[in-house]
Amino acid sequence: MKHFFLATLFFSSALSTQILNFQDKSTFKLAYGSCNGWRNRTSDIFKQVLKDEPDIWLWLGDAAYSDRKLVTRDLQGDPTRNSLTQDEVNYIENRFNASKFDPYYTQLREQNKTKILGIWDDHDYGMGNGDVTFKGKDQVRKLYLNFIEEPNTSMRRNVSHQKGIWEDYLIQLSNNNTIHLVLIDVRSEFNTVSNDRLGDQQWAWLEETLLRNSNASLTILASGIQMIPDRTLFLDEWEVFNKGKLFEIIRKVKKVHPKLAKMVLLSGDVHFSQFYFNPCHSETGGVKLIELTSSGMTHSAWTQLYCPASFIEMINPDHWTTDSTYRSPIVNEFNFGLLQFDTQNRQPDGAQLHMQIRGMDGQTKIERKVNLSEEGEAMGKRKMCNLLHQRHRKVIQAIHTIKLGISDFKSKRGLSLIWSVGFIAFIISTTVSISIRTFTFTASLIKRFT
Repeated sequence: MKHFFLATLFFSSALSTQILNFQDKSTFKLAYGSCNGWRNRTSDIFKQVLKDEPDIWLWLGDAAYSDRKLVTRDLQGDPTRNSLTQDEVNYIENRFNASKFDPYYTQLREQNKTKILGIWDDHDYGMGNGDVTFKGKDQVRKLYLNFIEEPNTSMRRNVSHQKGIWEDYLIQLSNNNTIHLVLIDVRSEFNTVSNDRLGDQQWAWLEETLLRNSNASLTILASGIQMIPDRTLFLDEWEVFNKGKLFEIIRKVKKVHPKLAKMVLLSGDVHFSQFYFNPCHSETGGVKLIELTSSGMTHSAWTQLYCPASFIEMINPDHWTTDSTYRSPIVNEFNFGLLQFDTQNRQPDGAQLHMQIRGMDGQTKIERKVNLSEEGEAMGKRKMCNLLHQRHRKVIQAIHTIKLGISDFKSKRGLSLIWSVGFIAFIISTTVSISIRTFTFTASLIKRFT
């Protein structure tokens, strides 16, 4: 019976890959961003996006902060309530509309030159750090899909077809180039007990669609939260369990398509931007993963005073120390990501893909040029680092155990230890930020009057 279910699931998902035709483009551009509109914050970031003329704009989580005013704990903790009230629904819709009718984003939509796509994270899901238990997710699902103008006939709107809003697209380009873009839903089926981010249905779909489209010129996996980095207690991540399952799927794809050398991962959430690379390729069968996080369209860990968790991550030396083999410098100003794919392969170094973080000033902050034709490593290389991975897993698992302990402590005692830590972090980040601003202002005065 189980095999019949999986076969049925595979058959239905095999029909779901959407075809997007951009065969008239010699250079294909995909722009994306996350973390937009916290507490009515705005910026002119889309003014620069417009200038770059992307073929696709991808919302990569927290397109609107729809959960801030809602007391979701009341909804979750009240056994007599199974849905959001109409006032709450109206509030969420208004938050999405605030993002949707940004003047420059409106121009981007109405020019009909850019295809709008999206996948949610917790704040546009309707519940901070939201998981499978959120009772209002089906209501917010409709509002979110309306926001990105998903067609009414889309299977993403069909709750009985799939439990979340995951989707994939095969982008057809000139010279027989194709890009397989996979949008992963890390909220709808997130089980905080087992730490499974995707759920059985989405895992099965992900494996099937990656195997079926393994011959694509480029595969892009997009997730609202970071996939490669290991974080502390404060920020969401793809924990050990989920990374292990993803790497297992990638190894299967590598066996089917031995020439596969690289995959690109896109992510958001953390209020700063950075490149990441998997330091050991043995777990992925020799496939190099290149992750580019773009986060902070209207607020960031450094430019404002209200992101203490992200600030702690940013000042952690283990996360910002420059090491070109694993990570890049951090970008802490308002930004968006831009990928350019050269279908003519005109670059002298053979690099077909140009990955960038762009600022509001139109400048490229960090970048990488990627030659997709370079062969990947043979399967099984670098086995010597497996012991390192085992020790690493134990550390991360210990951190997860601490997280669960804090959650249990909060639920039983009604105390919020994590918010106490967050408050301390807020004080530290505020003090540092004010000191820097005071120093900068003083220096400008000295320069002006001397």
